[in-house]
Amino acid sequence: MKSLVLRTDGEMEAIPFDHPRLQDGWWAPEWHDRTDLRRWTDGNAALPIQTAGPAILEVDIDASVVYPVTLVPAIACRATA
Repeated sequence: MKSLVLRTDGEMEAIPFDHPRLQDGWWAPEWHDRTDLRRWTDGNAALPIQTAGPAILEVDIDASVVYPVTLVPAIACRATA
C-alpha cells in the first residue's frame, strides 16, 4: 500500500503507515527504495477508524500479489463410494 486517507464530514486525515494502532493483521512497516514507507497486510487488517458519522477510507494500493491457481479436473474432485 502507498497511503491511507480517512475523510469524515469535510475533514481529511492521513493515517501514517507507522501508526501505532496498525497492529492486528499488519506486517511491520518497511522502506521501499529508501524513500517511501510501505505497509503490507496479512489479508485481515484492522483499521483505526473512530468516527460517529459516515466516512470514506481511501486506500492507494501500490501492488498486489498474483496467486497461481491449479485447476483440478472434476473427476478428481468426486468422492469415491
